[in-house]
Amino acid sequence: MELAKDLNCEFITLDQNVLNDIVLESNSIKTSEFVQKTVGTGSVSEASAYYISKGQIILPKQVINGITYALGIINY
Repeated sequence: MELAKDLNCEFITLDQNVLNDIVLESNSIKTSEFVQKTVGTGSVSEASAYYISKGQIILPKQVINGITYALGIINY
């Protein structure tokens, strides 16, 4: 939320049903058994990036210092 504020952009959340549907629709999203057990979906960062960017992932899931993220291109 702080990053969205600093970047002056919208903060969007997706529920686990939407994320699960995205994982099922995509062949490329890698899932995690740990994440599935913890939050009820196998992917959060990459599935979210896939959804928001309409499949235009430019950097798949990365984990650095305990922070997980993925990047996609958003065209307005």
